[in-house]
Amino acid sequence: MGRNHLWTAYLAAGLLLVAVYTVAGSPALHGALLVGLGASSTLATIFGIVRFRPAERRIWIFVAAAQATMTIGGALWYFQLLDTGRPPPPGSVNDVFFLAFYLFFALALVDLLRRREPGASALFDATLIALAGAVPTTLVLIHPYLAASHYSALGRGVQIGSALADVLLAALVVRIVVTGVRRCTALLLLTMAVPLYLVSDLLWNWSTLIGGYTPGSWGDSGWLLCFVLSGAASLHPSMAHLGVPRVAEHQRFGRFYVFVLGLVLLAAPAVQFVERITRRELSTYASISLLAVIGLVLLARFATAVREGERLRDRLSAKNAQLAEVAAIVESSEDSITAATLAGTIIGWNPASERLYGYTAAEMIGGRIHTIVEPERHRMVDETLAALARGEPVEPHEATGVHKDGSIFPVALTVSIVRDETGAIRGVATIARDISDRRASEAERDALLTELADQNERLLELDRMKDDFVASVSHELRTPLTSIRGYLELVREDGLAPEQDRMLGVVDRNADRLLTLVTDLLFVAQVDAGKLTLERESVHLTSIAFDAVEAATPKADAASVGLHLDAVEDLVVEGDRTRLAQVFDNLISNAIKFTPDGGRVDVRIARDGDRVTVEVADTGIGIAEADRVHLFERFFRSAGATRAAVPGTGLGLAIVGAITESHGGTVTVESREGAGTTFIVSLPLAAPKLASVGPRPAAVVASTS
Repeated sequence: MGRNHLWTAYLAAGLLLVAVYTVAGSPALHGALLVGLGASSTLATIFGIVRFRPAERRIWIFVAAAQATMTIGGALWYFQLLDTGRPPPPGSVNDVFFLAFYLFFALALVDLLRRREPGASALFDATLIALAGAVPTTLVLIHPYLAASHYSALGRGVQIGSALADVLLAALVVRIVVTGVRRCTALLLLTMAVPLYLVSDLLWNWSTLIGGYTPGSWGDSGWLLCFVLSGAASLHPSMAHLGVPRVAEHQRFGRFYVFVLGLVLLAAPAVQFVERITRRELSTYASISLLAVIGLVLLARFATAVREGERLRDRLSAKNAQLAEVAAIVESSEDSITAATLAGTIIGWNPASERLYGYTAAEMIGGRIHTIVEPERHRMVDETLAALARGEPVEPHEATGVHKDGSIFPVALTVSIVRDETGAIRGVATIARDISDRRASEAERDALLTELADQNERLLELDRMKDDFVASVSHELRTPLTSIRGYLELVREDGLAPEQDRMLGVVDRNADRLLTLVTDLLFVAQVDAGKLTLERESVHLTSIAFDAVEAATPKADAASVGLHLDAVEDLVVEGDRTRLAQVFDNLISNAIKFTPDGGRVDVRIARDGDRVTVEVADTGIGIAEADRVHLFERFFRSAGATRAAVPGTGLGLAIVGAITESHGGTVTVESREGAGTTFIVSLPLAAPKLASVGPRPAAVVASTS
């Protein structure tokens, strides 16, 4: 059985046991049933507190304490009855627990009343009702108790205290009942439990007064039903929200409430009427005192009502101002804002909704929200309303709307739950925005993106075709160029005339340049194709640097540029000797080309932790900052190189970058226009050791004077 139906099972079982109590003839069974129902109701309340975690936990703690003390008192009462064969007299120890029951239950009801109606008005009302009820109670019960000679003073005090406590509980229940708010099942069960208890209490008070009480009679059933109903209330899920505050604006002074206040005002005539019927008279002092207290409480009640009315007026004014602001925002909004009940009936329709859907407010107020929705989506709308009624949020989404002319258009929807001041769900609000333009823009964007992707694919294909063409042509040119250079060397060895030798020298230099270009193009093609292979070995960088400087010295001499090598250590890396030599050749060649007459190029090699740093620095024309980020791109030519008409293909630095990266290194550049450039290559060391470069000196200098 689901826990939500546990309360019904408990209620049914409890009613059955109460019926058994009324027909059973054994005092022991009576005592067992009373104690069993009391203990079960206490445990049920504790279970409800743990299971449902009510916000008003203190109320239910008081209820559980009341149930427990009543159970203990009943157990002691029946124990003495079974032990002595007669009920214990008033003033016995069990009465301590019975009086504690009144205290805890009264605290629970007071706490409940204050939570549902913050402020002092409700307590003043309960006090007036209690004072009005004290009049007949005094004449009917308290007066006879005072005159009864067979009670001890303690016994009379217990009986009088019980009677007045009954009046107080009754007054609190009456005030809770007339509260103009929505009631829940747990509250109904709890407020029904108290009157049933009071009925049995009244019968017990009267029968003990006249000496006619019989344990186990039907008159005891009210006490047992109080256990059953309060236990069932604590097992109902609504017990978690028992003390929902009442909103002052919604207080309803119904006929029953006016009737109760009327009884209070008739307290004085009632005293005389009851005195005449019972032939008992209150002392003049007591009557005047009672009526004076009622008058003072009544005045306090009306004073409180006036203050609450003023506060209510201020709150209403503030709320009306807020509503006016909200209404102005809704009316001026560019988005459609509609309000509807949970059944789908439209109750709000702003001007933007008229523009969006074509219907006027007069046409739509009172109509169905389904009017602006496609027929095939009506069921989905009903399901959404049902979900909102359960408090389930709906994420913002896109849908379609139907115009008055029948046209369908896309809309972005935001649907929200509308709650009243008590938190109850009253309806839904929907904000709709026409997204036709956005959809068109998105479609256009998607088409452009598709076209751009196609173009990129074609460009990539063309680039691949270009690379294949360059690689193919470069390969085909390399063989004949090598052959041409070989034959040129043979011809020039035979001893030609000076003019002929000069002309063939020009041919040889251009063939060499062309072969270098072809070699560079083939290298770039290999890198792009991912086919770059390295023949790794232990390479002495100082040796490679010396060879590169030595090979470039004639070129530096011809350009009147000083070329210097500074290498103190013999540093070793793992790499391809030919490719690393190409790095030195390209960097030194570039430095010489971009350095004017009288300039200087320095090549430095040094250890930097577990890496080796190669620096090629010149005093040339420098590189503009805007050009530095593109230096290692293929075919890039800086603005300075173009202005100075320095020859080159724009492949040298791209090759340097590719070779350096393939060796796990990095290459960076530092430059300032007109002040020179420094390229810095960093490579990981393989097995560094301090050593000179064989017979070469520690500092090798190749320069021109």
